[in-house]
Amino acid sequence: MTREVIENKIVENLSKIRALKVENKQLTIEGYKLQNYTEGMELVPHPTDRRKRKVFVLRGRIHWYEDFVDIDTGKVITIERSRVVMEDNVWDV
Repeated sequence: MTREVIENKIVENLSKIRALKVENKQLTIEGYKLQNYTEGMELVPHPTDRRKRKVFVLRGRIHWYEDFVDIDTGKVITIERSRVVMEDNVWDV
């Protein structure tokens, strides 16, 4: 195998990897939307202003429930959890 053939194969493989990363990102976003997904405006601290100013941003969150057992009483406690997966139409994948 010559150096040129190897370099062409590397370029070809890198383009396949890029395509798979894009496909995985789209599948992850579709998976988020199939879960308990909500979207809405939230008031958050301004990202660059150090004063107490706040701004509204569009955020998407996924929600789920986790069960924990209280060690003292043995009761099961259900807690709702959430995670931001989209902010201002930028997906965190």
